[in-house]
Amino acid sequence: MKIDSQAIRGFFQKNERCVEGVYYATSRLLKYVAFSILRNEGRAQEIVMETYLKAWNSSYPKDVSFVSWLCSIAKNLALDDLRKSPSCEELTEDRGSNSSYSTLWEELENLLSPLEFHVLIERAYFELSFKEIASLNQLSSSSSARGIYKRAREKSKASLKEYRP
Repeated sequence: MKIDSQAIRGFFQKNERCVEGVYYATSRLLKYVAFSILRNEGRAQEIVMETYLKAWNSSYPKDVSFVSWLCSIAKNLALDDLRKSPSCEELTEDRGSNSSYSTLWEELENLLSPLEFHVLIERAYFELSFKEIASLNQLSSSSSARGIYKRAREKSKASLKEYRP
């Protein structure tokens, strides 16, 4: 997922068109990052909005991709929120009632390590590059991300054959 430098500049200048473009390009990924930590869909959406606000009030480090930087902000905000939460039960209340989380999704979560699951979703669903995945997950290189993705994909294929038509 690549956002050009003109859109990034416009985002920081709060150009409505650029802000919308960045939102549509990144909001699903940011929500996934927050939800994977909080397990509460409503709170994850709030974290997405807080991420954009915090990004506007911060300076963007040019040495990382813009999307990875936004994901890091979302991750840190979600972790801060998790630390402040009075109860873990509150964090999982939305999950059981939400039909968008299928049995297949849950089976993948149980089958794979948390890192394998994140890498698989980030690559297959959000189409992030291996370099972005490595940066987001604090891996040493894109080769590490590629290897984890390959293992996760193979484990998934072998274990989930029953879901194929």
